[in-house]
Amino acid sequence: MSQLTAIPTKPHIIVTFNHQLFHKAIQLYDEYDHTVYYCQEHEAGFFPYGADYILAEQAIFKSKHIIISTKILKHFFEQRHLLSGAANIYITSPKIDQWNINRDKSKKLFFYYRPESFQSRNLAPMIYSAVASFCNQYSGYEIYMIGTIATSYSYTLNENKIWIASKLPYDDYTKIICSCDLVVSLIYSAHPGVVAFQAAASGIPTITNVFENRKEDLLKSISTNLIPFDPVRQDLFKLIQSSLELPKGNISFNESVYGLSLIHI
Repeated sequence: MSQLTAIPTKPHIIVTFNHQLFHKAIQLYDEYDHTVYYCQEHEAGFFPYGADYILAEQAIFKSKHIIISTKILKHFFEQRHLLSGAANIYITSPKIDQWNINRDKSKKLFFYYRPESFQSRNLAPMIYSAVASFCNQYSGYEIYMIGTIATSYSYTLNENKIWIASKLPYDDYTKIICSCDLVVSLIYSAHPGVVAFQAAASGIPTITNVFENRKEDLLKSISTNLIPFDPVRQDLFKLIQSSLELPKGNISFNESVYGLSLIHI
């Protein structure tokens, strides 16, 4: 940061990818009109509330130019009256593809797994505990826990093969998901999370958690393959157990609801 002040020419455009960088850019250059905030969501690590959470909402409120990852997230910000000052709002709306999955049961499970401290919204301790409980009761499964940063190892627990791996190339990533009987993708924040929607749209039973702007009825109206999970009131291991026998291959995805032509919070 100290080296940035030595740059002799002020940048024409500044793009920031989290709320801390947004505030630092404003502090350095005081250029709201030339600063773009690429806001994937409220950043991880401070939910539910606190000073850092306030700074995250300030970054959204003060931005003149903001990029938001989905219409569902934009609606959440609108409900909180955070976008009134933005001159330009752009929504990326990730496209949901329907993958060709293996319809036969494979005894393979996929977990979106991000155990780093700054990714606490993905509920890694809850996933790890559920996997341990699952392996203590079942055997002969392949379990893929993918999404970590610069981490790759495997081990065996009660004759279950477990792989923990960093993010993979798109083709490898989709190949693994399409071979699995069940996907678990959790994100305890307002951003809806695309992994769960991709898997469910392709016909794979998919556990994902509810949140303020993702009620159970909304998730089910997007895809009948989505299995809503309340992390406060439900046990993830028990939900995995009850979901194992669900059929694969039933294509279900309501683009209009995902695109937020109608949503109730």
